[in-house]
Amino acid sequence: MKNNQNNIIGYIEGYYGRLLSWKNRKLIIKSLKKNNMNTYFYAPKEDVCHRLYWRKKYSKKWRLNFQDFTQLSKKNDINVIAGVAPGLDFNFKELHNVSKNNENLDFKLLFKKAKQLLEDGATSIALMLDDIPNDFKNKFGVDVSEGTYHGILANKLSNELRQNIFFVPRIYADELIKDDPIYLKDLSNILSPKIKIFYCGKSVVARTYKNYNKIKKILSNDIIIWDNFYANDYCPRRFFVGQTLGRENLKNIMVNPTGLIKTDLLILDIFGQSI
Repeated sequence: MKNNQNNIIGYIEGYYGRLLSWKNRKLIIKSLKKNNMNTYFYAPKEDVCHRLYWRKKYSKKWRLNFQDFTQLSKKNDINVIAGVAPGLDFNFKELHNVSKNNENLDFKLLFKKAKQLLEDGATSIALMLDDIPNDFKNKFGVDVSEGTYHGILANKLSNELRQNIFFVPRIYADELIKDDPIYLKDLSNILSPKIKIFYCGKSVVARTYKNYNKIKKILSNDIIIWDNFYANDYCPRRFFVGQTLGRENLKNIMVNPTGLIKTDLLILDIFGQSI
C-alpha cells in the first residue's frame, strides 16, 4: 500500500467491551508506522469521559498519558483523531431559539472538551452521534429534524474550533436507513462539505466495498470507511484474521478490530498488505 498523506488509513479504537492500555496504544502506533498507515482514531466506548459521562473532565493523569501518547504519534507521523460522543443526552434544544436564558451550556462543555483534546496533542476532533436511541422526536419535538440538528451541531463545533472536524452520524450504514429515511438527506442539506464523514457501507459489518457508491448519491462529503469486518465485540466467539476483499482501491479506510492487542497487531499487518 502506498502511503498518500492525503488519504486517511489506520486504526479505530472504537469497540465495546475493551479498553486498551497506554502501553498497548503505543504498540499500535508503531505498527501503523511499520505498515505505512497514518491515523489513529481514539473513540473507545468504555472510556466514560468519552461517551457515557462525556461532560466529565479528564483527570490530570489521563491528560498526561494522552499528551505522551500524542507526542509519540507525531514522532511516528501518525495523526490522532480524538472522538467525543455526547449523543446519549446532549440537549439539542440549546441550539434552537437561543435567548438570554439559554446559554448553550452543553455546547460549551463539548467545545471545552474538544479544545482540551486538541491542546493535549490530538490532530483533529470527531463528533460522534452513533449508537444512540431513535427517540429524537420524543425528546425535542418535530420543529427541526434530527439530521438537521446533528448537522447544526457539527457545523457549530467545527466553526468554533476553527478547523474541520470529522463526524459519525446516527445512520452510519445503509441497513440503518430504514430507522429514519430522511436523516441523511436532511443532514446533507446543512452539513458543511468540509466535514468528513465516517460510514460503514451497506451494513454495519460490510463484506466488501467493491462497486459501492450508494452513499455518495446522498452525501457530497468525503467518506471515510469505518470497517468493522474484524470486530467481534458484538459476537465474542467470532474470530477472523484473514485478508479482506473489495477494499483494495479505497482512499480512506480505517479498521475497528478487537481490542485484543496481539490480535490487532496481527490484523494491522494483514490489513496493511490487503488494501
